[in-house]
Amino acid sequence: MNHTFLAVVLTSFMGTVAANYNANHIIVNVDPCCSVPYYSDPYYFNNNCSGYEYHSYEQYLPSEKNLRRKLYWLYNYNPRALEIKDFPLDYFINILTDHIQTLESKILHKRTGLNSGAMLRGTILAAFSAVWGSVAYNAYTKNLKAGSRDSVEVIILGAVSAMLATFAGTQFDKVYRHAERLLERLERDKQIRAVLERIKFSQL
Repeated sequence: MNHTFLAVVLTSFMGTVAANYNANHIIVNVDPCCSVPYYSDPYYFNNNCSGYEYHSYEQYLPSEKNLRRKLYWLYNYNPRALEIKDFPLDYFINILTDHIQTLESKILHKRTGLNSGAMLRGTILAAFSAVWGSVAYNAYTKNLKAGSRDSVEVIILGAVSAMLATFAGTQFDKVYRHAERLLERLERDKQIRAVLERIKFSQL
């Protein structure tokens, strides 16, 4: 296999992964103009922003799921931020309540992880791993028959296959622990909601 072709394929694959990965998990914006939290950004209330900030936020409007993730991060790493005067306690209490009801419904109906996104991602990654493993094996047997000692391609292909298999394994672990993870997420949401309610009561 041509090394250049292999590099192009690997670059394309990693580019596809990066393009489809949630931008909120891989981008840390240090621009002072964009460092205002979503919930207090004037764009969402006055819609009077212009230029870079306007187009940036227009493309990446915060979903309820992403805002809950931000809340989880604040709770774990900067809990004092929850006590800020203008922090939207009512909003987060409401979305946590809705999420708790959703989790309780899944637990009640004994939902499995077979239909989850983790199952889909794990299956796709496992398929890619199998393809790369097959290509690595073919390259190895080809070199063996030709008496070649050039093992660079085999090592690279094998490493990619192993990496994808590892990622697939983490997704299948989520599927296997689906019921346990639902209980953990339910307990976490109830705990955070209780903290927010205490803060709200203290500010009355």
